[in-house]
Amino acid sequence: MMGVSKTKTWAFLFFIYLLIGCAENSQTPPPKASHGLMDLSSWDFKSDGNINLNGEWEFYLQMFVSPQTFAAGTQPEKTGFFNLPGIWNKYLLNAKPLQGNGYATFRLRVKMPEDRAIKAIRIKNQSSAYTLYINGNVIAKNGSVGKNSQDTIPQYMLQQNPFDNKGKDLDIVLHAANFNHRKGGIWNTIQMGRDDVLRSGYHLQWIFDLSLMGCLFVMGTYYLSLFVLFKEDRSTLYLAVFTLTIALRIWVTGNYYLTQIFPGLPWEPAYKIELWTIIVGPAGLLLFVKSVFIPKEKDYICAALIALMSVFFIVTLVSPAQISSHLVVPCQVTILLIFGYSLFIILRPFFMEIKKRRSC
Repeated sequence: MMGVSKTKTWAFLFFIYLLIGCAENSQTPPPKASHGLMDLSSWDFKSDGNINLNGEWEFYLQMFVSPQTFAAGTQPEKTGFFNLPGIWNKYLLNAKPLQGNGYATFRLRVKMPEDRAIKAIRIKNQSSAYTLYINGNVIAKNGSVGKNSQDTIPQYMLQQNPFDNKGKDLDIVLHAANFNHRKGGIWNTIQMGRDDVLRSGYHLQWIFDLSLMGCLFVMGTYYLSLFVLFKEDRSTLYLAVFTLTIALRIWVTGNYYLTQIFPGLPWEPAYKIELWTIIVGPAGLLLFVKSVFIPKEKDYICAALIALMSVFFIVTLVSPAQISSHLVVPCQVTILLIFGYSLFIILRPFFMEIKKRRSC
């Protein structure tokens, strides 16, 4: 009877799981832009929530077309349609992919519902400067767009700004330029919603991020003080480096709190700090694992991985961001190797113990 009861219980839970899965799959997918148009006339921002302005935008390569030109209907012929978010390095023009450097105009027309609540646009960093217009008004910008590297000023800063469309449809024009990073384009989603909802979400994210950063900073400071007191044990130093680097990374990624607090900080050093966090943090973690589990062994794999990360660090230090940005993928591969090898070092004693018991 007990077995039958358990079987019925598991069957009931499985049935509930299927119902939940079907309910989630039955939700109507959000609208997407198609051929430069997005129909939100039936979208309820209060009940349906925020909307990502993803999909096909009109694309004008190597052109800055003004909102006034679009309003007058005298715009030049478009290059085509571009799926946002995306980088234009993958865009094929005459069967050839574009380079990262360049500038362009993106345009999206949005049919809005009759809801007259104040809306807002949330837009993270793009590569690597942009200006966004809604119905001819500048709503958000990062840096200064230009047609060459001298006139373009890059910047990474979260923008979340309200606008009042007064019940009118939207004509969104986005100018973007990149002469500082290996990838160019609009690589982050542009989100639109009610101003009060987006603001509440932003404040909650701020509280969570700063709380996490504070905890990591306290932990890192504690481990650092242990190393000062007991210098013969370097594991605490490596753990301090890891935790403090992760705390720093929260500042320079995501909502980019560093540039929000210091908006005048130049883009180049801010970007290099972001790169350094993905180099130093994993290296500190690997050294910590080695110092705890195999402190006296000569480990050539560990030495090779640390040497490789050291090369990445030096190249990032001495080269411009357009060159050092090519290190992102090699760094990510090396991080995977570090995590995999660290896991191997941690689990190796257990496997050796199992092997020893089987041999007995």
